[in-house]
Amino acid sequence: MILSSVEDLQKKKGPFALTMGNFDGLHIGHKRIISTLIDEARKDGLTSLVVTFTNHPKELITGEKVIPVISSDEKLERLEEEGVDLVLGLEFTQEIRQMSQKEFLDYLGVEFKKIIVGHDFKFGHNGSKYNSDEIETIPVEALVVDGKIVSSTIIREYMSQGEMEKLRLFLGRPYRHSGKVIHGKKVGKALGYPTTNVTINESVYALRTGVYVTKTYLVDSVFKSVTNIGRIPTFDGRPFSVETHILDFDRSIYGEEVRIEFLHYLRKEEKFDDVDALKARIAEDVEATRDYFNNHPEEV
Repeated sequence: MILSSVEDLQKKKGPFALTMGNFDGLHIGHKRIISTLIDEARKDGLTSLVVTFTNHPKELITGEKVIPVISSDEKLERLEEEGVDLVLGLEFTQEIRQMSQKEFLDYLGVEFKKIIVGHDFKFGHNGSKYNSDEIETIPVEALVVDGKIVSSTIIREYMSQGEMEKLRLFLGRPYRHSGKVIHGKKVGKALGYPTTNVTINESVYALRTGVYVTKTYLVDSVFKSVTNIGRIPTFDGRPFSVETHILDFDRSIYGEEVRIEFLHYLRKEEKFDDVDALKARIAEDVEATRDYFNNHPEEV
């Protein structure tokens, strides 16, 4: 169950096993922590609780803009899907920032028997690691893949480089973008390759612009597709967009919700001399997409 206030939490039955963190991206390192939380809660008949933030604490602390790997709503939903009893999403405020560790736990207002912490987790006004004689603290070791500690920082690095295969390895799933189909400029249709324009959520700005092999999910169906992220520089003044050409598809799906999974980076955005050159390159992209799926039958 997803909660939005400490008042909602205080109405729930405890005692609790707790883990806290930003959990941006909910990568495989985060999932190890969540799995440990659930196991420890079940062992002693406790209610498992994740406390996370709907905004990134770093933005308040440093003033720097942080592009999330996934939206806040999606993060809360995925945490719930992991099997946690309760997920509390709080706004990180100046008031919370000034709280000591004890003050924050008192602010939550429920009884904790266990706290599960990641290898680098710190909280409270002085940003220190949690250690208490009153509540059992269970540390979870860092997860290392390909010689690198799995972290949201490395996730963002792979997103900015278009390293979809490495990103998938660290996330434990393909990067995905969900949105509603909206009307575009109809340029793709005029070129013979109609595109599905999708509303943008903030995380997509962290991706390298360019053309990707993708899969598009619509209701209970999945389709092969090729997706462009960026401004399509051949046409001056175009806004940033996510445009997907679904292969062998001719239905009108305006207003419907779709999910796009990014599998492989094909090429960077290019500015072509004329429309014919752009059209020829799109044809190459479509063929490259077909080749990808022919060479990766497990994706079909």
